[in-house]
Amino acid sequence: MTKVIPVFLVCLVVAGCQSEPPSEAWKQAEASSARELWEATNGMAWPSDRVSPEIVMTPGMQITARTAKGEITIRAGEKYERFYTWDSATRSAKLEPRWERWYGSLGIVNREPVPWRRWKSNKGITRGVLEEGVLWFKTVDGALAWVKRAQSTGEDYVYTRNGLVIGWVKILPRKQLNVDVWQFMIDGKKPESLPGSRDDLVSVTMP
Repeated sequence: MTKVIPVFLVCLVVAGCQSEPPSEAWKQAEASSARELWEATNGMAWPSDRVSPEIVMTPGMQITARTAKGEITIRAGEKYERFYTWDSATRSAKLEPRWERWYGSLGIVNREPVPWRRWKSNKGITRGVLEEGVLWFKTVDGALAWVKRAQSTGEDYVYTRNGLVIGWVKILPRKQLNVDVWQFMIDGKKPESLPGSRDDLVSVTMP
């Protein structure tokens, strides 16, 4: 008969089971992450009863946005597949639902693509960092502060008066395309107007 050794006894003799207090560097990193998360979401108030995923586009829907970076078109396929057209070429990706909120988003995201799933190069771009979801704000000021902070990273955003937000940028040193599609909600519903909105730069085609 095999003798079973209680786990707590094993932990007494295995050094890896001994808990050590976190280092000062670890504490500082945790504090920095918590501060960044607070700054990014302080002004948001998402519903507690929402379920994953919170998406913006429906199959067949198409959005074209013109920003200082140029023009991009996003088309929704089935099962969270999205098609991205820029510089006269189209690439696709199957996004995956988030199961926990990440900086306010419970939408869909493109995980780091493994080498054999990366795109054929489009003028040097072979991978996408892609996000879509709903962001819930308490006030218009909170939404505009989010846009200002997001634009400071180099991504160019345009948005409509009812809160449809598109941001994108090519990061050539990383061979990377970043694309965000967001729907802003203000106090639980789509806004009727947003200062700085440019409906003329965003077109939406429904199936």
